[in-house]
Amino acid sequence: WIFSVRGENIKKNLEEILPLSPEHISAYALSIEEKTLLYQKVQKGSYQPLDDEEYRSHYLQAVDFLEENGYIYYEISNFAKTPEYFGYHNLNYWNYGQYIGIGIGASGFIDGKRWTNLTKMNEYFEKLEKNEMPIGSFENIDQQTAIREYLMLALRKREGLKFEDFERIFSFDLEKVLDRKKVENLSAFLDLSQNGIRLKKESIPVANEVIRKLWDMISVIGQ
Repeated sequence: WIFSVRGENIKKNLEEILPLSPEHISAYALSIEEKTLLYQKVQKGSYQPLDDEEYRSHYLQAVDFLEENGYIYYEISNFAKTPEYFGYHNLNYWNYGQYIGIGIGASGFIDGKRWTNLTKMNEYFEKLEKNEMPIGSFENIDQQTAIREYLMLALRKREGLKFEDFERIFSFDLEKVLDRKKVENLSAFLDLSQNGIRLKKESIPVANEVIRKLWDMISVIGQ
């Protein structure tokens, strides 16, 4: 479901969805892409995107309505009737799990190495015919980038970032690179406990800004 459309009635739209009894609902904000008709309308002034406060209102209306109607709010954009219907393939990404990319344009991530396969069919199959890996781009993820990515992905989940999960992945405590007192300065946006950090529901519409502030606080071991 795409929301944050000007003139949309959130409650009415969800009341039309619920009788279908979907096991899972994904709710994504409308994004306006270049070279689309909607982008042209924005440029001409015939369509006005929602401002930040209007977007925030739409989002929180949707979250509250779905929770009130029995859906588990398990990730920023995803809701399910029961844990059985969680998007476990996506949870692997949000938990910074590993995966293999197979096929044209597919991406993989193993042992801190990320690659994306070639996107042009003829180039892809030429490599295979030569018994070569059809990789178009490749990168080794350094420690700071890995920590930033993990923070961003973990905070997408409603359970947030668990300290024990961070230590399991990186083999050291989060406080070695992120000062707890600095995190406490963001208490208006974050719930900080002995077990982890998570975004407050009201601050999820500004999640990107909060995550950027956390990124700026990270120090790299050995520097």
